[in-house]
Amino acid sequence: MAKRKLPIKKETLTKTLNTENMAKAGSAVMTALPFILMVGGAVAVYFVGKKLVNGITGTAGEAKDFLTKQEQNVSDAVIEKEILKATISKTEARRMAQGLYDSMAEWETDEERIKQIFDRFQNKADFLIVYKEFGLRPYGGIFGDWWGSRKFSSDRNLVYWLKSELSESDVCYEIVKKWVTAAGFGF
Repeated sequence: MAKRKLPIKKETLTKTLNTENMAKAGSAVMTALPFILMVGGAVAVYFVGKKLVNGITGTAGEAKDFLTKQEQNVSDAVIEKEILKATISKTEARRMAQGLYDSMAEWETDEERIKQIFDRFQNKADFLIVYKEFGLRPYGGIFGDWWGSRKFSSDRNLVYWLKSELSESDVCYEIVKKWVTAAGFGF
């Protein structure tokens, strides 16, 4: 039996195939469109969120810490030399540092407790040994001390904490300012 050729023109076959392929491709794109939009949206949210978090925590290159230059005025060598003159022990300073942290880490700052601790200082070395024992602790600002705040916080020293938590109207402001500035920090 001989094969019979169908009288189909080449242009008609090409046009039919292209139309079918385009319909299939369009269907595939329409099916994948929600997924593409979700992935694109997630990527955009990630980068925008990262930029916002970096701005909040001050880790972005252009975001400057308002205490950075003042904190550099007191070197570790000066602190080590000065704390030899402290009237409080290292253990006592560690407890005082923890007390200061506890009074500032919660939603409301306990100014009275801060005042009680600062009232015990007899010289700038007392403040410096507490400053050293305080070290760097994650400061979450408005987020307080909860499990998620570490994602939005940066490690900060005692001077930063005090400056961020206290205002001139607080009961302990003047005594804190007195000892912080006596130790060589700006306040």
